[in-house]
Amino acid sequence: MSAAVSPQKSTTDRKKRRDPRAPAWMRRGVRALGALSPRLASEAVTPLFFRSQRRLDATPEQAAVFARARPLDVPFGRETVRAHVFGEGPRTALLVHGWNGRAAQMAPFVEPLLDDGWRVVALDHLGHGESSGRGTSLPEMARVLSAVAPRFEPTAAIGHSLGAASLVVALSDGARFGRVALIAPPASPEPWLARFGHALELDARTLAAVRGTIERRAGRALAELDGAALAATLDAPALIVHDRDDREVPIGSGERLHYAWSGSRFLVTAGLGHLRILRHPDVVDSVRRFVGGQVIGGADGGVSGAASGSV
Repeated sequence: MSAAVSPQKSTTDRKKRRDPRAPAWMRRGVRALGALSPRLASEAVTPLFFRSQRRLDATPEQAAVFARARPLDVPFGRETVRAHVFGEGPRTALLVHGWNGRAAQMAPFVEPLLDDGWRVVALDHLGHGESSGRGTSLPEMARVLSAVAPRFEPTAAIGHSLGAASLVVALSDGARFGRVALIAPPASPEPWLARFGHALELDARTLAAVRGTIERRAGRALAELDGAALAATLDAPALIVHDRDDREVPIGSGERLHYAWSGSRFLVTAGLGHLRILRHPDVVDSVRRFVGGQVIGGADGGVSGAASGSV
């Protein structure tokens, strides 16, 4: 890497994220309904937890890359998953975006992988990008991967944020992706529930009811989605990349996965945050080399180094 490779000690978030609040009228309404019935309040607000907030537009640079893709719609129940297929290589790399993102965010990896002879398949999750639906959940994202990925027989997968978490869940459910690179992966859905409760100012009883409704609709208990617990059961070669200044998913999540995942490699960056890490050339190159089976700096199971700076 262009920056010096050096060991990294344990880290804490230096900058605190500011979680958004729901509009005052909504918070007042949920509070009043919760006072009458936490169950009814949970039924009213839980759909918001699963709904993607907006269809993120691709940047001109991302759109230029994805204009070369062959679009392919893959049925999933009553919905349709959009796959973007590049190249004809003998091995396939799967690209998986995160919550409120889209496949085009993974554009920086496309050209380097094509140059290495890969076929590249980038998926839009349900409720995102060019796929159908209004939202999704972590268990459903994992089910989509388990159902759609075998069609392409990937031998490597690269995921970002909740897309990385969906790869972990899918792997624990028996999916096979070969070598996996997880960028800014959350280790647990608990912080998302806490932020949701904070945004709506839910009291403890209503938040507990919301948890139950979420788990019922998602078909999985939140405790079953703890990435570190799942990682301890996995043996796929894994590279975990996380930035010390990530305000969306603190680096402690990446550390938890790394320490639980036997033989994983951990790459620490600085100054890139949650999104810019996807387009830093050192990160892209390290991921490209890892999924290709090449050796990258540092020892297996140790912290590999730092790609400091910004783009």
